[in-house]
Amino acid sequence: MARRDESTRSLPPSKRERWTESRARAVLDTWQRSGQTLAGFARQRGLEPQRLTWWRTRLSRTSSGGTPSPPVSLIPVTVRPAPAIALGVPVAITSRGGARIEVRDVGAVTAAWVAALIVALDEAGS
Repeated sequence: MARRDESTRSLPPSKRERWTESRARAVLDTWQRSGQTLAGFARQRGLEPQRLTWWRTRLSRTSSGGTPSPPVSLIPVTVRPAPAIALGVPVAITSRGGARIEVRDVGAVTAAWVAALIVALDEAGS
């Protein structure tokens, strides 16, 4: 007869028993070492697979152990200010459809208005 490991004996006898975090860690650790699927492990021990999944998810989100979260990595960036548009200098915009707009007073119109105008001109030219 196969001998059960010590942590298997501490598994809850009842599906309705409230689990503590330490109990859940012990059960999940036993499952991980068993090499079984989660469903097979749960079925063999009379547990609900959803309970194991819930605890695995909960413990992976905590910082006090459990499955470690993937490390955070930062990507270096250089932030540059947007190019300044000199007042009084016209800005020319050409759409994909070939419509060309020249804005002489950039403070007088919004980017959304210019975009809507370009869309309308492109649709009219189609």
